[in-house]
Amino acid sequence: MPLSLSVVAGPRPVEDLAERDLPWLPFAACLLAGLAAAALTAPRPQPVSDPAGWTIWKALFAVAIAAGATALVARLTLPYFTACSDEQASALAWRSAAIGAWFAPIAAIAAQNSLLALPVAFFCGLAAGRLLRGSARLIAEPGAAGDDEPAILFTARYPSQLTRELAYAVAAAAILEFSAACSVGGYFLAAAILTGTAASLIAASAPDTQAPQEDSRPWLRFLLQASLALVLACFALIPLPAFRAVRSHNVAARGPDAAGGPSNADLISGAILLADSRNAAKLSIPIPHGRVGSARPRATPPSVLAFSGLYWILSPPHRRPSASAKVFHDSPVSYSFTAGHHGFLTMQAHQQLPSAVDPRCCSALEVTIETTDPMPQSVALDVVLTTSEVHQAPRQSLGVQRVAGPGESVLRFPIPVHPTIDSFDRIIIDFRLGGQRFNRSANVAIRSFAFVPKGQ
Repeated sequence: MPLSLSVVAGPRPVEDLAERDLPWLPFAACLLAGLAAAALTAPRPQPVSDPAGWTIWKALFAVAIAAGATALVARLTLPYFTACSDEQASALAWRSAAIGAWFAPIAAIAAQNSLLALPVAFFCGLAAGRLLRGSARLIAEPGAAGDDEPAILFTARYPSQLTRELAYAVAAAAILEFSAACSVGGYFLAAAILTGTAASLIAASAPDTQAPQEDSRPWLRFLLQASLALVLACFALIPLPAFRAVRSHNVAARGPDAAGGPSNADLISGAILLADSRNAAKLSIPIPHGRVGSARPRATPPSVLAFSGLYWILSPPHRRPSASAKVFHDSPVSYSFTAGHHGFLTMQAHQQLPSAVDPRCCSALEVTIETTDPMPQSVALDVVLTTSEVHQAPRQSLGVQRVAGPGESVLRFPIPVHPTIDSFDRIIIDFRLGGQRFNRSANVAIRSFAFVPKGQ
């Protein structure tokens, strides 16, 4: 007796949804718009607490901008790229706004360089994936919410469907690995975005277990989600006690504290390292060519000035050491400094010259450095010439060069033929701390400067 095959109504294969029903483009556009708005407008944590009212206002503004951008793009694009009605588009825009509201606290937490941004982004990504999956069902099957469909006990799993789900899983795993690498490198906002993307892939590719449900009051869901996001954003704007602290550690010490690492007793607001004042010496600079009374250039040795200045170790947004900054009579070779709570650290060397110097006198400035840092390739030096007599005086940058390796080395910084300043009496060296050591000072000390005459 021939067998007849009847199809029982039930969920359609996942590949059909992925190929025709999933509104990838409008939802990707609205989520990207919300992320961009949050990254551009989210308030950054401050070293000093703002008044409570101002903190709430900043958090409310950030949440409203992120949620509004997400909802606006979703509402404008959904009717053009899907078969949903205006009523469905409005409901989905409200649900999208509920997800976009969480982008503001994620951006604020990531600005604090806190790993808390990753779990928040993961759950936000799961919500985005569920929204994408449920919206596709709701759009593709408008009457699914009210239809009484027979329940089925088993569903077929096609090879192409399993391959697609495996591809989703592999992609999510790869993105999570990349997210972990970004978090280790200090790029917390990128790590949070990647974590949310991986969670969205996981949730969007999961098989449906329930029929889609119409939401009669999507605005109520949005208000609840936005309120929770607002509370989290307010907490993210409260500076932690160690946010503006710098932790000092004597790398030359040999004792219990050195073996166990720095302790909380070493927390300070900033540091000033003073070089040995006995290194101070007079500086004889060649006369620039072309000046009245200058003779024909001769082969003269470079004028060498031993470093006798100071180092600034600060935590942003401070640009100058505060009155409570601790003073060390030593060099960065002997001390390491770490920003509290994984914050960023700035490091500068300042050398005051005994007299003003015309930059046209020389062809280059050679900087002799000593390096004991275990990661010298992550440090670069930016040399700037300026004057201390004028407030906000113009500056002449000589470029950036990376530290080569341990030991003593000489970095040569060419001086432009036509400099932008007429004279300078201060040399500022900005230490560019990159990669994994963004919150740790460099064990690099400035030893001397050599002013190389023209023609050499």
